[in-house]
Order: sequence, then structure tokens, then C-alpha cells
Amino acid sequence: MTQNGIKKVLSENANGDGCELEEPLDEYLKKRYHGKPLEFWDNLQNLHDMPANWDAKGLTGVGKVYLEWLRDRTRKMVGK
Repeated sequence: MTQNGIKKVLSENANGDGCELEEPLDEYLKKRYHGKPLEFWDNLQNLHDMPANWDAKGLTGVGKVYLEWLRDRTRKMVGK
């Protein structure tokens, strides 16, 4: 994220409001991350947040399946 994006997230989280970034997200992101839809970021956050995806060694089998699904879905979303 850009410095302004980080400040927005930290400010909203400190207020207890949670952080709801709205599209277009590019203003919050470094240029190399521009162009991905909100759905991608939601799915990536789900990968991070779901306890079944992680154990002490890293990604679980379930997490690896989700990651592959996310990669495939992302290719379809961005046409690559």
C-alpha cells in the first residue's frame, strides 16, 4: 500500500470502524498492484484470515487448494 493507504487503514481501525476501502483501490496501492478488482483483494484477505488455511508449518492442504483457486480466479479476472 501507499503511505496514504496505510494511514487510512490505521486511522479507521483505530476508530473501531474497521476499514472499508472502495474501488478504485489504485489510489491506495503501489503502482505494481494497480488494476486488480476488489474481489481479488477480498479473496486474498480470506486466504489470510481463514484458520483452516494455516498451521505451524504454513499453508495447509486446504490453504493450498484455496491458493490455487485464487490464482486461477485471478487469471480469469484480469485476463492473463
